[in-house]
Amino acid sequence: MDEQLTTYQDWVAFAHAVDGRCSKSIAATFAAGTFEPPAVGRVYQLICEYCVSCLDALDDALFARLKSLDVQDAYGVFLVCSRFCDACDNLLFFRDVNGIPVDWKNALEEDILRNMSGALGHVRATVPAAASDDAAYYLHCLQERRCRKK
Repeated sequence: MDEQLTTYQDWVAFAHAVDGRCSKSIAATFAAGTFEPPAVGRVYQLICEYCVSCLDALDDALFARLKSLDVQDAYGVFLVCSRFCDACDNLLFFRDVNGIPVDWKNALEEDILRNMSGALGHVRATVPAAASDDAAYYLHCLQERRCRKK
């Protein structure tokens, strides 16, 4: 992405253009963005709304992909969940955005990690293939490793 986010209007336009998607290049564009200090609250709110939209889309995609798997495919469940975590990690771009207070960043990061953990916990509790010993162990490890503050 060759976008440069330098004004609040740039942030709004870009967020609407990529709503519900968060690739590494989109995350890098957001992370490199700048804004005037008076806009910090509005930019943060925009980031929060964007992250919620992406998390909703990622949750929906996770469970849609899991429904398409064979009920005994423990490796497939782990792979889909691992990719879900990778995609959620892209949402942590805001840690690199200058000008946002650290406590705001920490609060949003905790919300995203809590969502990831909840989704993985739901998979562990409801997907038949996740009940196998191997899948349950790997999903537990994935949840422990990926859903903690870095």
